[in-house]
Amino acid sequence: MQASTLSQVRRVLLADGRLVLLPVAWITGGNLLERAAAWLFRITGEAGHWDGRFTQLVRAAGFEAHEERVTLLGAEVMLVVSTPLERD
Repeated sequence: MQASTLSQVRRVLLADGRLVLLPVAWITGGNLLERAAAWLFRITGEAGHWDGRFTQLVRAAGFEAHEERVTLLGAEVMLVVSTPLERD
């Protein structure tokens, strides 16, 4: 995501609005197909790694942001939930 995109989102987001981003997801299901897909994603490097740089980018664009790891049916996702800081 580019800083210019986040700037435009911040500009049009309502004062009490929230920006929810899902930058990373992992397959965690237990059936054979889901386990095979998760294994394949890990060995090919497609599984994604969370290091927090995405949240830093969102904060630098003028948002207050926090990270949440959420378990869904057969997957885990990393959410970055953001609200705009005071407007200029």
